[in-house]
Amino acid sequence: MTGFIHRFIPQKAQRFGLVLGLAAALNAAPMAQADSLSDLTAEFSNALKAQAGVCETKAKLGIWPFDPANQPISAAAADQLYGDLLANLIAQSGGCFDVMDGNGIGAVLAYLHKTGALRDAGGNPVAALEAANQEVDIVALPQLAFRNGIVSLALKAVAKDTGQTIAQTARYDVPAQVTASAMVDTARDLEAALADAARALADQTPDMNRLVPVGVFYQGSGAQPDFGRYFQDRLITALVEGTSNTLTDRSLQIIEPEFDLSPALGASLSARDLDPLTRIADRDGSEGLYQLRGTYWVFDTVIDLTLTLLDADGGSTSWQTRLRRDQLGDIAVAPRNAGLDADIEGTDSFAILMTSPKGDDPVYHPGEELVVYFRADRRVWLYCFYIDAVGDVTQVLPNLYRKDFADGHMLTPFVLHALPDPRKDPFRFRINADTLGEERLKCMATTRNVTDDLPEVLRGISFDPIATKTAAQIDTIFADLPDTRLSSASVTITIAPSK
Repeated sequence: MTGFIHRFIPQKAQRFGLVLGLAAALNAAPMAQADSLSDLTAEFSNALKAQAGVCETKAKLGIWPFDPANQPISAAAADQLYGDLLANLIAQSGGCFDVMDGNGIGAVLAYLHKTGALRDAGGNPVAALEAANQEVDIVALPQLAFRNGIVSLALKAVAKDTGQTIAQTARYDVPAQVTASAMVDTARDLEAALADAARALADQTPDMNRLVPVGVFYQGSGAQPDFGRYFQDRLITALVEGTSNTLTDRSLQIIEPEFDLSPALGASLSARDLDPLTRIADRDGSEGLYQLRGTYWVFDTVIDLTLTLLDADGGSTSWQTRLRRDQLGDIAVAPRNAGLDADIEGTDSFAILMTSPKGDDPVYHPGEELVVYFRADRRVWLYCFYIDAVGDVTQVLPNLYRKDFADGHMLTPFVLHALPDPRKDPFRFRINADTLGEERLKCMATTRNVTDDLPEVLRGISFDPIATKTAAQIDTIFADLPDTRLSSASVTITIAPSK
């Protein structure tokens, strides 16, 4: 059974589902390989030089840094790789474009954090730079990926003013000595890692008195398998015990990221209003408030784990370790739904935000109902597909029930929208009692109504699962649409046994 029943009111419940085929389509097949980092940057530089106007205007290129909370290599290795990348691009620019050095892009990033532009853009660097009017013409986005135990790097260039992708390289496999050197020798057992993590995080945030845990995720996928949920629960217990002090009256309050936004449907909201940490800070103050998030990568014999504490002002501190897999017993480390790999979202110069009452990539339990909220920074038309735990893909937006509404699948700028929307959709998303695993709602946003340009099966005419062949082409179909700009976002739902 799929994770949701599609409940029409007052009609009887019907099967509802969505697929691995789409998951595979939205995680495109690997491109050809670059033999070295120098080859990778040369390919990238040559692609930029071939763009009209780049050399004539000496465009300013900003190299976006790796995200320390979501990189499958150590901090030291990431710093070295970024430095080598920067040096190669400067050497290969040929006077055609100016490369912002680490200090330059670091200052820009600090400004985006300070002004809230990055948060308001949902973490989308291109949208944040455009909104903050920063002097960067082209954004280079290093894309670290992890697949089958191999870490690879590719480079993508996006024009800030149009959001158009103007260069995309092949992938370069980062040498194993960078990613796997002395892995087993440095790996800890589970109990030691938990104790070290609790002690290190508490020492780095001595003012912490409230903690908002949002999950420990598998390889950037948004999924929270058994290991991720188990480690977070154990870590929270250790943090509470380690920070409690009866002499100083210090204690740690755990706050679940749960908010009912339904009363605000149709109202104008800022991106801050969709962020649980910001909502809590606005309501109760920001002093001592932190969000806990983790990501882990599974190698043959070890697990690389990064934990990050984020404060309400955008500041963060991270801690990394390696765990021995043979110490974990029968705790599942990978998602049940093998098709839900890391989800690479759009980097167009507009932001589409998605979340749920429990946060961006939540854990739900059988019997609970799901609502997904949306906000865009401009008028867009939304096309949403649900990937369910058994591998079916179903289009849920547009749908038959919204065809009589003038704004059926259109999002008004800055306004809160929902799916299901009680004002338009006579159904609910309820998780079946016999379903466990991971599912995903993936949405494409376009700047015009492209429905008539899509194949008939993608026009929202049915809730039947989409044929696998068509589902595998969805990403390409949308990318090839003319006269529109495209962005995307998703929410991954982990369905866990009821506690």
